[in-house]
Amino acid sequence: MRERRVVSRTKTRVNGQANGHTSETVGIDDLTGVWNRAGFVAAATPMYVSCQRRDSPIALAYFDFDHADSARSPEQDATIDRVLMMMAGQLRKAFRASDLVGRIDTFRFAVLLTDCTDEALAAIDGVRALSDDLSSLSGLTLTAGMVRSAASGTLDDLMLAADAKQKELKQD
Repeated sequence: MRERRVVSRTKTRVNGQANGHTSETVGIDDLTGVWNRAGFVAAATPMYVSCQRRDSPIALAYFDFDHADSARSPEQDATIDRVLMMMAGQLRKAFRASDLVGRIDTFRFAVLLTDCTDEALAAIDGVRALSDDLSSLSGLTLTAGMVRSAASGTLDDLMLAADAKQKELKQD
């Protein structure tokens, strides 16, 4: 099946790649070209359910940029946009084609790793290395967290656990 990419919040994309499944038409983040939050959840839900049925391991990684809350200049905003686009590109390169990448908040990305192996999880280190380079450009710092699961509960539960892990890492 051919994949159609349209990068706009008002337009849609047919997912022909997420874990080999065709899903409903959902949204893409217009800046980064990865799933937006609604698209991520819509594409991740059947993948999560499939892992539950097969009792297969699953992981959810969060990559959260911290930014200064002070007023930013248009130049700083443009730099931050470039950093977010570069981060999305790095996430697509670092993880497997079967992993699902989304921008689920302004400064937060998530990656759902199904049938996760240690090799797949090692991709997080590559993303961290890039983030060190990007933080010097933009003043953003990255916190990366991950929760591994046997796919029990719901996708919402996994996302909440990853969020709690993220907050814990930021406090350290």
